[in-house]
Amino acid sequence: MTVSTHLSRVSLFDEPSQLGIGEPFDVAHGWDLDTTNGPAELFTFRLEVEGRDVGDGDLLETTDDGLVHRLFHFKFTGWPRGVFTLTGRWLAPCCDAVDLGYPGPCPIAHQPIEVWVEQHTVIVGA
Repeated sequence: MTVSTHLSRVSLFDEPSQLGIGEPFDVAHGWDLDTTNGPAELFTFRLEVEGRDVGDGDLLETTDDGLVHRLFHFKFTGWPRGVFTLTGRWLAPCCDAVDLGYPGPCPIAHQPIEVWVEQHTVIVGA
């Protein structure tokens, strides 16, 4: 017998998410890069739950039509009733961030810097 688990997708850019107690969900965010960007591995994404970093997640990287897609995937299960804050942090090499409009100068060209932060509320068991 095969048991299938459906994961609700939580996007940091959406309205607050409402989930059932223990309902499994995932978060997936990242970057779409072209060949003019710096080294792809320097474009990262970090996720925090209630201010605590939950690691790198599972990296899914694909390439098509000259674009590199770097998606960082996080899976969660078993959350208790409550209201939780997720914080996503997008990091990029400073020199690429400046090319995209981030204020410089860069002390170290390829040093990763935080270029975007997004917070999201997850309401469990409402």
